[in-house]
Amino acid sequence: MTEKEKIILRHVELAKEYTRLSNSDHSLSPEVWENISKRMEKIQQEIEELRAIEHTWEEYHEQTQKEKSKLDMISQDELADLLHVHRNNIAMLREVGIIKAIKLGKCYMFTQEEIKRFQRDYRGFDVSNREKAIEAYEVIHGHRN
Repeated sequence: MTEKEKIILRHVELAKEYTRLSNSDHSLSPEVWENISKRMEKIQQEIEELRAIEHTWEEYHEQTQKEKSKLDMISQDELADLLHVHRNNIAMLREVGIIKAIKLGKCYMFTQEEIKRFQRDYRGFDVSNREKAIEAYEVIHGHRN
């Protein structure tokens, strides 16, 4: 069982105990009710601590995903496959300046962040050939390439 599963299980156990205590017989003595109240407060505190741990894990997971997506790069061929176009079309977009690449040796690599920027900025534009790509570039950047 993972740590996360253990914490979730503990969270469930505490919730069940809290429910059981809150449904206790009201004819119990004041001393017993005081003990029950103290335990219920401790349960609430422990649940809050567990929630804080879970929240920290979520933040860590989100940060890890952001860092991973920044580091993940794909090649020109992989990008062409992803966008269902020929690799020459990706090369043309790169040459026009529509999508920026990092050259590593003989390969051009594209970050996930750059691909998302391209998709966001050029949504609705026709960039299927050099002439249309240059027109789109000029509209987006307000000048000639």
